[in-house]
Amino acid sequence: EFFLGNAGNALYGGAPVKDVTGEWAQAAAEGITVVVSTGDNGSTACDSPFNTPTSGVPCVAPNQNPTQYNDPAVCGLAVSGIASTPFNVAVGGTDFNDGTVSDANNFWNSSNSSSTQASVKGYIPEIVYNDSCVNVPLDALYDPSVTQDAQTNCNNYAAAPPPTATLGSLSELVLPYGAGGGVSNCTLGEATLSACSSGYAKPTWQMGSGVPNDGKRDIPDISVFAGDGTFQNFYLYCQQDTPGATGACSLAAGSSSSFPNIQGVGGTSVSAEAFAGMVALLNQAQGSAVGLPNQQLYALAGQSWANCQSSGTLNSGCIFYQVTSGSNAMPCGKGTPDCVVSSSAVPPPVGPGVVNEWRLPAVLFLGFGLSLISFWLFRRASRRWAVVSASVVFLAFLAIAGCGGGSSDNGGGGGGGGGGGSGDTIGIVEANGSLGYNATAGYNMATGLGSLNVYNLVTEWNVSATSDFVLSATPAAVTTSGGTGATTITVVSIGSFGSTTVDFSNSSACAGLPSGASCSFSQTAVPGGQTTVLTITAPTSPGTQPVPITVTGTTGSETRTTTVMLTVQ
Repeated sequence: EFFLGNAGNALYGGAPVKDVTGEWAQAAAEGITVVVSTGDNGSTACDSPFNTPTSGVPCVAPNQNPTQYNDPAVCGLAVSGIASTPFNVAVGGTDFNDGTVSDANNFWNSSNSSSTQASVKGYIPEIVYNDSCVNVPLDALYDPSVTQDAQTNCNNYAAAPPPTATLGSLSELVLPYGAGGGVSNCTLGEATLSACSSGYAKPTWQMGSGVPNDGKRDIPDISVFAGDGTFQNFYLYCQQDTPGATGACSLAAGSSSSFPNIQGVGGTSVSAEAFAGMVALLNQAQGSAVGLPNQQLYALAGQSWANCQSSGTLNSGCIFYQVTSGSNAMPCGKGTPDCVVSSSAVPPPVGPGVVNEWRLPAVLFLGFGLSLISFWLFRRASRRWAVVSASVVFLAFLAIAGCGGGSSDNGGGGGGGGGGGSGDTIGIVEANGSLGYNATAGYNMATGLGSLNVYNLVTEWNVSATSDFVLSATPAAVTTSGGTGATTITVVSIGSFGSTTVDFSNSSACAGLPSGASCSFSQTAVPGGQTTVLTITAPTSPGTQPVPITVTGTTGSETRTTTVMLTVQ
């Protein structure tokens, strides 16, 4: 926001510049969904990844050696002005929380499917996308001398040797890389970052559990997986004309073009593209463009049945997976805005492990079947403008030009915080006395309303808060052991639906079963608020991958479905 200035912010959000409607405001008025990434610099959107000197920029890194790659944030709390308007969906990012070997074994099969190459067992709990040293689980992946104190780790890594052409360096974890999010507060062209106090007013639709009572537009709205490989996971795509590849794209093991043309990407830029695809599916299901979907997103999130804890027991009816692990706080230079250097940081360990370097090969193959491509090759490779249809526009790029400054007015610390009795020069950005910002239950400025179950988003979009029902299976995944498995189907009654009976006797009430499998319900006429047990009997021979089973309940002219993932053992 700060770098866009008065006119730049008005270009996207409209007033106060006379006769300027605003591109996103105009799009919303025309029924176009605008999807914008929140950026990849965490809660410090005004900080460029490498803090290269820019003429006229009021905050630059204290260390501008481009070969060092260890510059922390120096501009304080800020958001992207391109993403912070009330007329777009601001998309943040998550990562998979599977950083240990035991976690990986829980969520990934030891081999890939011969037909699809899929290896995931099911839903993987999520954490805030954060590629910096503030993310202690990430530090532990690369550093055997890691401590549980992020500030200590950041200061240790800042002193690590610089990377080379063949070796990465722990110093790179001091860079501000992570999911953007925070408070709009600098849209009127304030002269300095410390003077920022304006921002977009909070939209009437932005309400619900966890939404700050700050009177300002907060971002993100929702989050989508953004892993770029630093924390092991990332997006794959096939590019047939990749140098060194021959023939058509193929995932078949041993084919001449098996892996050379498989590319990887990550970051919130890709998250925005993924959510734009979700909106396209939603438009298709609705038969028309949904336009600005924020009002319905927040309304649905305000209903308890639509929410699950990402790290908890899931049911199959959830639209939102609330992420409660991690933060988008970034490492920062001592004495810079919103930067707190704690005097109680853990003393640095003694020994060679303090500044370990780690090798980043082009491709790693782990035992649980997931191939990792070094983020050297693709990190933030997908920043670009794109239009996916006449009704959905998404923007995926580094939003440094549109950042908005942090200050005490938006919960920032104002000036540099803490004397740092430990002698540390790297601190962590804070807001209101805690990491800026933590993932918590309900809405938060690290992941918004959480990540999304796409199937439920589409099928439950029109659920009425007045009188309706949804179906929910607990657990959402069933593994047959000894030939049978079971899950409890709950008819969730909404509003005045009350105890209206839902029917499960139709032959299509349980669809998608693998060959030789069958299912039954403990009762087929289920009143609202009651349950029925779905039992699935399947062949005892091992299956390859989870199979989606569609459960359908009807009452009158209303039909609702939910999906249960079946794995045969």
